[in-house]
Amino acid sequence: MCELVSSLPAERAMQCLKISFPGRSEGENRNVRVVGLLYAARREPDNDFSLTVGGGESAENRIYMLMDISGLPQASSPTFARLGAVRDAYKRFFGMKNVPELGYDYYKPPIPITIEGSLFYNASHSSVRSGPPALLNHIPTNWRIHPITNIQLGS
Repeated sequence: MCELVSSLPAERAMQCLKISFPGRSEGENRNVRVVGLLYAARREPDNDFSLTVGGGESAENRIYMLMDISGLPQASSPTFARLGAVRDAYKRFFGMKNVPELGYDYYKPPIPITIEGSLFYNASHSSVRSGPPALLNHIPTNWRIHPITNIQLGS
């Protein structure tokens, strides 16, 4: 996780770009694969699932990054099947009744996870960090992976 976060353009540089939705910066045109641990998750009001993923570093040195399972576009969208497969895999792993709602679910022990997806700088939160309150001090960036295009949970 540290390697990925340190490879991203600096927060100050991204803030200076004044990105407005739905625009994307050049730095966001990159797909990545992350192997880590899922520490917390919640359903967002826009129907995304926000996952808080960290590496295997010691607790005092651990950093986290937010990664989003996207809400679904219209069924006619070319991305519907791929994004739907990610949501389905996530729901199958937890079971429909155990999928997080609007509050954060914390996982102890954390759950092994592999994620693939696109980098996204969350410009709407550029002045404030978002994430689970208990882990917020260890989320150093507003960069996230959004949308997740492939997910594997468990060992």
